Amino acid sequence: MKKLNLKASVLIAISIIIVFLTAFSIGCAKKDENEVKIGAILPLTGDYAMYGKYDLEGIELAIETAINEGIISKGKIKLFVEDGQTDPAKGTAAFLKLVNANKVSAVIAVTSGVILAIKPIANQKNVVLINASAVSTEIEDADDYCFSVIPSAEVEGSYLAEFAFKKLNKRNAGILYRNDKSGISFKNIFARSFAKLGGKIVYDEPHLPDERDFRTYIAKISAVKEMDVLFMASFGPEVALYLRQAKELGVSKQVLSYTPFYSPKVLEIGGTAVNGVFFTVPNFDPNSNEPIIEELKRKVFEKYQKNEVNYYIASHYDAMSLLIDAIKHGNNSSDAIRQHIRKIPSFTGITGNIEFDNNGAAYVPMKIFTVQEQKFVEFNK
Repeated sequence: MKKLNLKASVLIAISIIIVFLTAFSIGCAKKDENEVKIGAILPLTGDYAMYGKYDLEGIELAIETAINEGIISKGKIKLFVEDGQTDPAKGTAAFLKLVNANKVSAVIAVTSGVILAIKPIANQKNVVLINASAVSTEIEDADDYCFSVIPSAEVEGSYLAEFAFKKLNKRNAGILYRNDKSGISFKNIFARSFAKLGGKIVYDEPHLPDERDFRTYIAKISAVKEMDVLFMASFGPEVALYLRQAKELGVSKQVLSYTPFYSPKVLEIGGTAVNGVFFTVPNFDPNSNEPIIEELKRKVFEKYQKNEVNYYIASHYDAMSLLIDAIKHGNNSSDAIRQHIRKIPSFTGITGNIEFDNNGAAYVPMKIFTVQEQKFVEFNK
């Protein structure tokens, strides 16, 4: 009798375990079914890791805020992050891993070279691609799976050309640009816009990406006496190096740049040589006391114990928030997310009211900033 009871007990225990495991597996299946997987390809190592750090902070803060405010449940979004540096080949490998292994519905990526390398694959695989920091005019050339929350070189370059001609009264411009997709786009837009206004391009030369020695370029620029302004379509640290070396050589030209110049690293590299530079940024001022900016500062300080807020944190916060806006309405698949974004004419984020055209390109109002006493300040004259 005891043996029979023992056998019965074992059978009952096994049955309970089977029921438990079945319920557990069903629960996991339901969780996986509702979970939305999002990827990010950022420069986490290399010369531009500082930007990748800002980008990731913005993405993480957007997810955490959405959870805290009850917009999405905890665990609704699973984030996968890959290091693409700023290399198109590494970015492509990272994208394929996110799509094939992690089965993501959308990817946030940075730099024009990386985005343009993975864009055809994103369209082929039907995966939403969000651009929060690249400016090439080739990015938003069709109604596809790619969307931007940052204005392209078309917006920023023409705005800067108009500022140089109308506000600074410059008539003879030189252009030194990064020999990549973003630099070439900016060069073409600025040159076309400046010439249309009546200005003249008197110098035009590319430099290698990640260039560290600008002395040869500085000598050529110094020789072009009629040049009264130089537009550098380059990453912020490259512009800072140019300015420091130009100051060492005693060469002084009014320099213009664009959004990547807006980084504390620029002030660190360039020192006093960066004073007087003018540059464009989307309508975002981290020194503003607007409630939305103050709230972002509070979140950054609480999570990362620092007081620094910049455009890259804000733009990637907006990129993730755009995806969260789609997901909160029940759009979990890539196709559903794409359709949701295509239907909205604009999206209000930390960086302002972002308007989308038919190809997913963004229009954001621009501002001019300058550097005074090694501090970034808005130019209001």
